Amino acid sequence: MESVIVTYLSGRGGEIDIELFNGASAGQVIEELYELDGIQYEWRNEMHYLEYSVDGKEWSRLSKKEVLAAAGVWDGMYLRLHAGQGAFTPKPFSQKQPTSTPRVSPEPEEKKEYVWTLLE
Repeated sequence: MESVIVTYLSGRGGEIDIELFNGASAGQVIEELYELDGIQYEWRNEMHYLEYSVDGKEWSRLSKKEVLAAAGVWDGMYLRLHAGQGAFTPKPFSQKQPTSTPRVSPEPEEKKEYVWTLLE
């Protein structure tokens, strides 16, 4: 697996260094960055675009199907989500549990594979 290390400018957590699979499409990365930021993804809405930058000042937009390697995204670059036309401000997942639903012990979650790795 080929990978790149980039700085993600998170709307929630500031700058986060992550390792990304460079064969992933922008659409895959967007969906998983929503999860990282705690944003509920609505597949039928064009909520955000993925943008990249060398210096954090001039940004280029990736199409949803464009692969990171083909776009020239390499180590040390910046990534961010940028609101698309007609996009609404996404609401974070609600942490509240409904009071009328009885608590059930959660089933063990299967480990999900991501196209990114959080670097500490």
